[in-house]
Amino acid sequence: MAYTFPDPNVTTTATNPETGITYEYADGMWTPVSDDAQQIDFSQLVEEVEDIQDLDVQSAISLLQTARQDIIELKSKVSTLELTSFLIME
Repeated sequence: MAYTFPDPNVTTTATNPETGITYEYADGMWTPVSDDAQQIDFSQLVEEVEDIQDLDVQSAISLLQTARQDIIELKSKVSTLELTSFLIME
């Protein structure tokens, strides 16, 4: 599962609860600083590979195509909004 780092303006250290790895924010990036960062949880890695093996490839391709089209449409809408001026009246 993906880990979401906290806002570095609030805290500059974070520990991933699943892996136990502690990270520190410095020079614009999060870097692992704990000893656990050097260890790999192979059982978790095996589970992730098994999940990938169970994946229905055709369904995944279809979902990727749909996501691609959605991204293209959103990009078009953003481009249109960038060219639009708004008048704010108080």
